[in-house]
Amino acid sequence: MLFGLRISGRPVTGSSEGGWLNLCVRLLGATPSIKAIKGSKLKLTWLHDNFQNVANINSQYQLHCHVRAYLLYLFGALLFPDKSGSTVSLIYLPLLENLDQIDDISWGSGVLACLYRNLCKATKVDCFEIAGPLLLLQLWSWERVSIGRPDIVRSRVPRQAGVAYPLGSHVLTGLDPLGCKWLRVQRGFKDHRLGLVVIRDLLDKMVELQFVWQPYTPSVVQHLSPICVQDQAEWTVIAPLICFEMVEWHFPNRCTRQFGWQQMIPEMGSTCTRLHGVSRKGDWSGNYETMHQESIAKWENRMSNIVEPGLPFCGLMSFEDEYFEWYNAITRRIITPLSQTVNDDYEDHHYYYPTAADFQILTQTSMVTYNTTEQMISKMPDDIPLAQYAMIEKMRNMSLNSLVNTGQGHLINYQEPRPPSPPRYDFRHLAHRQQVMTETEEAESSQRTRKKGEKRN
Repeated sequence: MLFGLRISGRPVTGSSEGGWLNLCVRLLGATPSIKAIKGSKLKLTWLHDNFQNVANINSQYQLHCHVRAYLLYLFGALLFPDKSGSTVSLIYLPLLENLDQIDDISWGSGVLACLYRNLCKATKVDCFEIAGPLLLLQLWSWERVSIGRPDIVRSRVPRQAGVAYPLGSHVLTGLDPLGCKWLRVQRGFKDHRLGLVVIRDLLDKMVELQFVWQPYTPSVVQHLSPICVQDQAEWTVIAPLICFEMVEWHFPNRCTRQFGWQQMIPEMGSTCTRLHGVSRKGDWSGNYETMHQESIAKWENRMSNIVEPGLPFCGLMSFEDEYFEWYNAITRRIITPLSQTVNDDYEDHHYYYPTAADFQILTQTSMVTYNTTEQMISKMPDDIPLAQYAMIEKMRNMSLNSLVNTGQGHLINYQEPRPPSPPRYDFRHLAHRQQVMTETEEAESSQRTRKKGEKRN
């Protein structure tokens, strides 16, 4: 949808058996220099310098070589970039040998597999860089999340015949993928000075109305290229996404609201840890198609495992919804480190103060208060004064409401709003206690009056 890549087709996979120089000679018609190639990695600058001139193309073979070079550059710069951002793996080149068949490959699922795997790697504490198609992630965020989204102040316009336009400044109706609407527009973000600190804090405080749950409405889809929508039947398949060594599962049942359905608690999917251990480090030589034949078979049979349409979604979900209880119990809601209060790179440390730590302190305090008062109530003797009992119960209910209203009710196994506790005593006992309390208060009042009189005398 965003990049205009096909979903249907065979997976992005093949062998990694070396012979990279000979492969370049056969499919690119040129031999990279020793400095331009290392193992299976080819420098993008070599592709740019050797194939930017199309004026000297004199044969069909040369034309095909230039097309393969352009696609290979596109893979390394946009679709399958590595952490360096300056090289591309030649493992993709054999897939471009027959240009008439590249439409039969599911490039969309391969790009998603690459993005999912690199996002997974980026969660490790010792990871400081990230690879993968991050432009796709950025466009996905701009389409859905209002936080960090740039302001479009100069929209692209439909092209008019006979008028010259700068590249990318006009709309090609029926040809552009959705991501092109963000092309060549002026962008700006008000809180750019603090960057990560502000973005993290705004995400921590984000509410449901700040997210676009259904970005692909009919009014949007009707102006897109047919390639963006022709595989709609496969948008809801539960299947493995494959890109050579990377195998990641696609679980649309975890985000059914984008299809206009009520979100239910999804069935738990299993991601094989063995598959996450497969990598291309050290220029591993072998056939990934053979290695992942089980996952490939599931991909080819993907149409038999489709998420069935659910109940139509309308309105907002409440904190008491069973899905929220399940989700809050398995996720981390605060992404700002509690030790981070200001941006150390910004000279004015009083400019911005993130509230994630305050939220966490509120949650912890409410938990301690609730657990303490709940324990006190359960062990409270029958002869405790009513005023003291009412105060403890009020503290418990306040801490309970605080946790529930901030979406943290799962921390105390919260199920449903708790009604006020029933009277712990029968009416006769209650009436007797009130009489005793009245007599005690009168006696104490008389005693205080007598002492005051003695002092005056």
